[in-house]
Amino acid sequence: MNAGRVHRHSAIPRVGTDGGFDGGADPEEAAARVLAGRYELVRFVGRGGMGEVWEGRDRAIGRRVAVKLLAYEQDDTADAALFLREARTAGALHHGGVVAVFDLGQDDADGSPFLVLEFVDGRDLASVLRDGGVPPLRVVVDWAAQAAVALAHAHDAGVVHRDLKPANLMVTDGGVVKILDFGIARFMGSAERSGNVMGTLAYMSPERFDEQPGDARSDLYSFGCVLYELLTGRVPFDRGNPIEMMNAHLRRTPTRLVDLQLGVPAALEELVLELLAKDPGDRPAGADDVHRRLRALTVSREDAPPPPKFGRRRSPRPATGTATARTAGGITAVLNPADQPATPRPRPAAGDQATPFPSVTAPTITKKPWAFHVGTPVSSPPVVAGGVVYVGSDDGYVYAIDATTGTKKWVFPTGNHIGSSPVVVGGVVYLGSDDGYVYAIDATTGTKKWVFPTGNRVTSSPVVVGGVVYVGSTDKNVYAIDATAGTKKWVFATGNHIGSSPVVVGGVVYLGSDDGYVYAIDAATGTGPV
Repeated sequence: MNAGRVHRHSAIPRVGTDGGFDGGADPEEAAARVLAGRYELVRFVGRGGMGEVWEGRDRAIGRRVAVKLLAYEQDDTADAALFLREARTAGALHHGGVVAVFDLGQDDADGSPFLVLEFVDGRDLASVLRDGGVPPLRVVVDWAAQAAVALAHAHDAGVVHRDLKPANLMVTDGGVVKILDFGIARFMGSAERSGNVMGTLAYMSPERFDEQPGDARSDLYSFGCVLYELLTGRVPFDRGNPIEMMNAHLRRTPTRLVDLQLGVPAALEELVLELLAKDPGDRPAGADDVHRRLRALTVSREDAPPPPKFGRRRSPRPATGTATARTAGGITAVLNPADQPATPRPRPAAGDQATPFPSVTAPTITKKPWAFHVGTPVSSPPVVAGGVVYVGSDDGYVYAIDATTGTKKWVFPTGNHIGSSPVVVGGVVYLGSDDGYVYAIDATTGTKKWVFPTGNRVTSSPVVVGGVVYVGSTDKNVYAIDATAGTKKWVFATGNHIGSSPVVVGGVVYLGSDDGYVYAIDAATGTGPV
């Protein structure tokens, strides 16, 4: 994009080692900046891998965003190139488990690049470990499985992350795990040998210390380090200095989980050891294989305390300086001490009161299966959120069913069959019906919030992004509806019925139509091909 004029303040506020501001503009004033005439900086969040991270607002469509500003020196082209590479690599990924990139621009005042990303409400796993210790086993397995799916998507797209660690994995208020910070990621096809080893030492694969840029198998090793830490509260190799840690990654075997008496299933320990294999060829075949094995595990399903809402993302730990270490082969590793793991925290003993953790996507279920009788065929795929199953039926009703007991919580009537799958966002259930309406229903009470009319049956499952509901109808139109008010924002006409569910990525709505075309439509304005 062509960045417009930055209004009012041009100095990027610097962040001190205590998380405060070091000189530059006053934080209150800096938050008034507007980048490219569109992205308003609202609140400082913290320092990320390549610069400062702000909560922002996209004035054009009223969307909450995250804005990353590169701490830029005019003559430092290397950092700028690395920053732009993050935009290219992360922007190539379109997956719910990867933080989305919306836009890229440059400050006209001082040339500093900025990146506009999806804003994630939640916390990074480093903060979760630091503040609450080791999560319950079932939570760890679910988080790891979610991360593995997102990682598999990145690898399928030819992108290797190269800096997987708990600080780069976010868990949202709803228990969804997202991978972020592709600051040193690269496309596999462009990888070349390099004497500069970039990453976080505690999670770095052995081959990275031999001038290898790392591939998908290197990410699996880092993933194994993360999984080991989530299970034990400590990284596999916790040594006193960088050289000893490098040596441990290259030559030592981590303490076996069985020896730590954590009650980890044998199949899970086997997977962790394979992930941490020194030879890349001995690691699992791919992240999709890791996901499959994690989901196949049978783990304890004891009830955990209800999770609190996280609210806004907490600031990442501020950088406190760097250290360098040189291997025998002359490889220089640039290390950030703030990225090193905190003091290990033990798993809470049975009966102990532990700090609650975020809810997981898959709810706790009873050991005795249940069946809920509707009476007519159910063709609407169900969704589960907050321990409740939401599903539509051919009888025209929407059902909310307790996921643990299988008992009815509420029933909501529509005017015809329901084949659309519901989506639950912000405590509201959204779905379409064959009566031609899109419904917004309070997820807790089952009461109607609003109803929006289309011209025909709605079999397309809606998606909700940035406070807007996007859905197709068999009246041939795509609708953008204000998620709060239920009012129309725009309508786009295709040539035939729409049963395809839309996908929204980078400010663009993608969907197919029975006219044989796939459409890309501007999410803000509803403009598409003429």
